[in-house]
Amino acid sequence: MKTKPLVILAFVFGLSMLAAEPQVHQSGQGPRHVRVMVEMIAMPLATHSALLDDEKASESDVVLRSEVSRLIQTRQAKLVDTHILIARSGEKSTSESRREFIFPTEYEPSEVPKVVLTQPNGSRVEGHDRSLATGPTPTAFVCRHLGSTLEIEPKITTDTNYIDLKLTPANIVHTKNAIFATWKDQHGTADIMMPYFYVLRLTTGLTVRNGNPALLGSLSPKNQQGEVDYSRKIMVFVKANIINPR
Repeated sequence: MKTKPLVILAFVFGLSMLAAEPQVHQSGQGPRHVRVMVEMIAMPLATHSALLDDEKASESDVVLRSEVSRLIQTRQAKLVDTHILIARSGEKSTSESRREFIFPTEYEPSEVPKVVLTQPNGSRVEGHDRSLATGPTPTAFVCRHLGSTLEIEPKITTDTNYIDLKLTPANIVHTKNAIFATWKDQHGTADIMMPYFYVLRLTTGLTVRNGNPALLGSLSPKNQQGEVDYSRKIMVFVKANIINPR
């Protein structure tokens, strides 16, 4: 009976040692990492449609990405963002390039005090005087993260030629502030402003060939006013490469 605690401890220690070992692929080639690159490329809607109508380009994402490179060189398309992230097979990784944007979401309503202590003698003044009213007071705030993020979860398949990939690239920008309510008094104007945000986000899962680009989808960018620009499209490409850590 005295040996049982020793056996249990040895088993737990053995599990911890296995967990600490670097991941070795079934092919016996040692630990593998996956480097994921996501590109966002903007172009006119007509150019986007013409690309997807092309028979050769629509059959192969390799050919499609090559045609997009030609459009970038001739300034018919523009590379607007690139995300690169490396992860171990079977593990999640996240990259963030962002800043915090804090803004109020809840307010105490304006009010007129019933009793006011005047200075310097401290006498009490009863009644309602709108000139002494206080405006809406913010009581709750929210932090919104602006910028770009990329979440990935790659998994190398058994034949090492393909990668099962789950990913979420996203870009979030603050476009403008809109007046939700207006407060005016003898001291001036204090508007309650609410922010507007524009989000480009794509969440998907797919199987990609090692080293080959793949089209994830298309998004609609914003215009100068921060509204949806239906005359343009952003094509989102991904390329995953299996690499050996050195």
